[in-house]
Amino acid sequence: MSQSELLVSSWCKNAKSLPADYIMPPEKRVTDFTVSKEIPVLDLEHEAGPGRSALIQQIIKASQEFGLFQVINHGVSDELMHETMSLYEEFFNLPVDDQEKLFSDDFFSSVRLYTSGYNYANEDFHLWKDTLKHLTHPLEDVVQGWPDKPSRYREVMTKYSVEVNKMTTRILDLICEGLGLEEGFFRGEMTKGIGMVINNYPPCPEPDLAMGIHPHCDPYILTIIQQQVYGLQIKKKEQWIGVEPIPNAFVIMIPYQLQVINHGVSDDLMHEAMRVYEEFFSLPVDDHESLLSDDFYKSVRLYTSGYNYANEDHHLWKDTLKHPACAHPQDEVVQGWPDKPERYREIITKYSVEVRKMSVRILDLICEGLGLEEGFFRGELSQGIGMVINNYPPCPEPSLAMGIHAHCDPYTLTVIQQQVYGLQIKKSGKWIGVDPLPNAFVIMIPYQLQIISNGKLSSCEHRGVTNTSEARISVVTFCGPSKESVIGPAKEHVSASNPPQFKTYKYLDFQMNYLYHLSKKNLCNETALGPYLL
Repeated sequence: MSQSELLVSSWCKNAKSLPADYIMPPEKRVTDFTVSKEIPVLDLEHEAGPGRSALIQQIIKASQEFGLFQVINHGVSDELMHETMSLYEEFFNLPVDDQEKLFSDDFFSSVRLYTSGYNYANEDFHLWKDTLKHLTHPLEDVVQGWPDKPSRYREVMTKYSVEVNKMTTRILDLICEGLGLEEGFFRGEMTKGIGMVINNYPPCPEPDLAMGIHPHCDPYILTIIQQQVYGLQIKKKEQWIGVEPIPNAFVIMIPYQLQVINHGVSDDLMHEAMRVYEEFFSLPVDDHESLLSDDFYKSVRLYTSGYNYANEDHHLWKDTLKHPACAHPQDEVVQGWPDKPERYREIITKYSVEVRKMSVRILDLICEGLGLEEGFFRGELSQGIGMVINNYPPCPEPSLAMGIHAHCDPYTLTVIQQQVYGLQIKKSGKWIGVDPLPNAFVIMIPYQLQIISNGKLSSCEHRGVTNTSEARISVVTFCGPSKESVIGPAKEHVSASNPPQFKTYKYLDFQMNYLYHLSKKNLCNETALGPYLL
């Protein structure tokens, strides 16, 4: 049996019930949650002009209340988003043989395809998802490691990565301004680590028994998610709230939960990207085989369940394509992306570039809001960019399975695009479903923003759930610090009356400890921030 045959998407179509190792213990199953209509939706079109101040305040308020928001008018075209999603769908539908070379259990592989969580072999229960994760910056260094199938994967994902990176920068700049940080606080070292995590959650036969991804908070500075199918949930006031996918919108994850619209990424690009991902995950197994890998450190990787399928006791109901994102159209990382579907690289390049722009804008806003120096998150702090496309097929027993376990991201910013419900966040001890909004992104505040703000911002713990009727793809674009970046509370948030809550550390060390944390079988209420608390 090849490693790629562990991918949920390679065998779930004939599943009438969940395998035993995908059935979550009762205490870990998704129970009560609601799809919220109250998650803030922000229009990035107001970034320039008289509405900027109000937009910044909306971002900060949403970050405090939800740790997440969706954005529209974000600059990433609808066509690119749709094409990107279509390519990911094609990727996860490639033949197992085409995915095999990307499959890896090496957490540090720059391009990695894996199933369930980070450490499949050591999991007691697996998540119902496959994940492709790869870096997206610098493009010229990472594209060649991206999947070469579908044929247009690298071309489209380069465009997508570049656009998403632009969006990310804009968002971080707005956050920066809203927090009262110096201009550009999130630029440079803070956002040098840019990557993408594509989670594929196939339809689950028993979604009430499974989990797509466990509750968690991202450790990054900013998380950007593109999704088409409901599945993302956030936790607020101890209740899980579903994030309803908004057409052509990105989910921006920050200190609590908030959804943004008018984010600069065009509706057409968002739709096209999603279509590309759908096509990718629908490709014959043979077209997937070359991308499959259990090497966590592989820059372009297709995998199933978590990061280490072989060591998992229970698998997640998802397949994932992971590869670096691109910051500009000429970024060489695109050459490593899947070459099937044919337009994958072209569309995802556009999408990646636009989402990156939005991410930068969001980080700039966060920088401003935190009172940090201008451009704080630009450069090293947002240099690592990547994409993770998770495919969650319909699950026969969703109550027994999980798409992805609860977690917080380790990056600077996480941006999520989703169209189908499945994302849930944790707030006040309760899981809340994040209702996908058309053309919106979910922006998640990862661990790095919580640490840099000295606890003023809160990382968002989230998870992915499955359903019986509709496949769900979530497109996650993240940007994070470079490996050598030194992270700690910003000086603007440390004083005699407000001493530092966290230690200063090198980001590479944080990544390794984060991976070790995820590999533990019994996390209980432990947090990956534990070793860094003062």
